[in-house]
Amino acid sequence: MTWPTSANAVSYRVCRSVDGGDWETVESVCTSTTYEDFDVIAGSIYEYGVLAENECGNSEWTYGERVAAFAVNGVVLVNGKWIYIVNGSQDASFTGLVENETGWWYIRSGEVDFTYTGLVQNEYGWWYVFDGVLDLSFTGLVTNDYGTWFIYNGQLADRYIGLLQDEYGWKYIYNGRFADTYTGLVQNEYGWWYVRNGMLDFSYTGLVENEYGWWYVSGGSLDLSFTGLVTNDYGTWFIYNGQLAVGYTGLVQNGDKWIYVSGGRQDDTYTGLVQNEYGWWYVSGGVLDLSFTGIVTNDYGTWYIYNGQLAVRYTGLVQNGNKWIFISSGRQDDTYTGLVQNDYGWWYVFGGVLDLRFTGTVTNEYGTWNIYNGQVV
Repeated sequence: MTWPTSANAVSYRVCRSVDGGDWETVESVCTSTTYEDFDVIAGSIYEYGVLAENECGNSEWTYGERVAAFAVNGVVLVNGKWIYIVNGSQDASFTGLVENETGWWYIRSGEVDFTYTGLVQNEYGWWYVFDGVLDLSFTGLVTNDYGTWFIYNGQLADRYIGLLQDEYGWKYIYNGRFADTYTGLVQNEYGWWYVRNGMLDFSYTGLVENEYGWWYVSGGSLDLSFTGLVTNDYGTWFIYNGQLAVGYTGLVQNGDKWIYVSGGRQDDTYTGLVQNEYGWWYVSGGVLDLSFTGIVTNDYGTWYIYNGQLAVRYTGLVQNGNKWIFISSGRQDDTYTGLVQNDYGWWYVFGGVLDLRFTGTVTNEYGTWNIYNGQVV
């Protein structure tokens, strides 16, 4: 209700009567000429009166019009403040989001809080409020006491998993939240990336493990084109098409060397024979030794190696320590007894070994031969 200004009035006393009952004072010192009454019950009839007052006394009684009260709900401007009204009264216990014809508002203790910027929850999710107003145009990251969150069109995107960029770099978001404790591989539409403590690490080159195995990362990005050797604190590893080849055992070229890999890892303790598609090779200390010529024994026999490779086409005599042994197709034949030729003549071999103590005759398909100290004479 409003009334005209009374000359010399210092304040006004506002009284009311409810449904024809007794008059009561509802505002004893009102300094304006406007009064709004929210302490009402819908359906009742209210009548108001005003007295102008100063230090000398008060004016005559002025009656207002009879008014039927109705219930107000929502966000209403009252005395310069936007307050939340439920059934005609301010709900000072309410804190949360409320909608009116102009948008959604953040209410704190029954009043719009225009100072608040942050996240607010209601039955539909978490929402981004800017200066007290729900901002459905906002997409980005928001930080509060509980973490950093991805907001999409004003709402927390609690199903989003992926990478997002801000002024500090690319962040890994898991179920809408910045996963600042995560270290590992993350996939997006552009590939797989290495994340350290939730941030994409473009500086990292090396191996990374996930549930599918170990992978080679170069400059923060998984490199599926890479095949070669990679060294870390735990050894040297063979990578094939970006993945550690844990099932591979064999030779791998590394610069001008060939190294022996067992179960995907260089075995620098191994000395022996290794096979690849080009033959059998001699490895010493985990490295192919092309300078080696000699005899090597393994579980399958004794073999003649020439310039690092098993000489599968060689048949003849080979010195082994203080003995000469008979090699047939690269392998010692300890079942052979008979004559063998080399650059220095024909020799008598017994049980696969040159027998220089033998003197006598030997017969083969070409005749009978005289042997003296192991040599045909």
